Parts: sequence; structure tokens; C-alpha cells
Amino acid sequence: MQWGIKLGLDQNLREEIRYQLRQSRHTSTLWNAKKFTIDMEKAYEEIWQNHHDN
Repeated sequence: MQWGIKLGLDQNLREEIRYQLRQSRHTSTLWNAKKFTIDMEKAYEEIWQNHHDN
């Protein structure tokens, strides 16, 4: 709750978060649906293999 109030009252904080989100589009796979999907599929395959190996 306090985070929401702070975010609502602090314009500089909102601008900093907005800037960081824009920058993350260049580096985070979360913004790249195809790469994100491939990475998630690999993670699921590893989990499946580890489960069956035990």
C-alpha cells in the first residue's frame, strides 16, 4: 500500500521507473515474445528431465 502511495505522489520516481522499463526493452527477453517462449520451453524441458532422472 505504501509503495502505491509513494508512486502516486512522486513524479520523479514514476519517470525513473518509466525510463527503466523503456531501457529494459532492449535487454530483457520478457519484451521479446519469441525468445521468451523458447527460453521457457527449454526451462520446462530441463525441469521434465530432472524430474525423470530422480
